[in-house]
Amino acid sequence: MYNIFRLTGRFEEAAFIRELFDEPASMLYQVWALIRTADECARPGSSTEIENVRAQADELIVSVIRALEGDEETAVVRHLMKLRRALDHVQTGQELTAEAESARAEVINIVNNFFYEKLTGLPVIKVYIDEIQKSKAP
Repeated sequence: MYNIFRLTGRFEEAAFIRELFDEPASMLYQVWALIRTADECARPGSSTEIENVRAQADELIVSVIRALEGDEETAVVRHLMKLRRALDHVQTGQELTAEAESARAEVINIVNNFFYEKLTGLPVIKVYIDEIQKSKAP
């Protein structure tokens, strides 16, 4: 969206998006790296050790605490901690437990919702997103 807005002369919207992803909250994108690493670790014969995934989760929790505050911090940390606890019951090369899968889905959902709320905080961007969604509807 940043490039679309920038290239179409909608500089206010482009700047808003650039600032959103330059601020400390952008570190929430590390959640995707954690999820990918956990998924890789769960594959049979994986060389990714579960201890590395657990350490990555611990580091991400600390980063969230440093970057966010208030209700946003509480929600994200709560879900990350649930995922981290679930990883304690997983071994390298073992499928994620139902508890870990559930926590994984919750973390993905909370991060997606966080950025959706931030993006749609600018009404012009919300209108743009709504128009894109309508054009893709069957």
